Amino acid sequence: MSDFKNKIKTRKLIYSKISLLIALAIVVFMSMSTYNIYKKYRESADNKKSVMGELSSLEQRDKELSSRIDRLKTDRGLEEEIRKKFNVAKDGEGVVIIVPKSSTSSDENGDDGKFGFWNKLLGVLQIF
Repeated sequence: MSDFKNKIKTRKLIYSKISLLIALAIVVFMSMSTYNIYKKYRESADNKKSVMGELSSLEQRDKELSSRIDRLKTDRGLEEEIRKKFNVAKDGEGVVIIVPKSSTSSDENGDDGKFGFWNKLLGVLQIF
């Protein structure tokens, strides 16, 4: 009989309002901790993805710079780079600068070349 009374006392203690509130508080605390850990996990996954993208772009840049350095180690590559940067020529060579004809300029007669053939024909007829 005392065994039965002990079970009843234990059940009353376990199912009391205070013990249920304590259990609920523990569950809420653990849920909040789990959620905070999940947020940190997502943030670190996003950071990892961003860092991996940056790493791949840096590796690509490293390859480009290595190929440029290898090209500059040769005489031809060094000469090309100097010519490109400083606009120089060797002895006996000349530099030619080609200026494109702009569309806003007009020729000596003041026409824009739109009716070039007819203007030339009229110019020839005016001479006679």
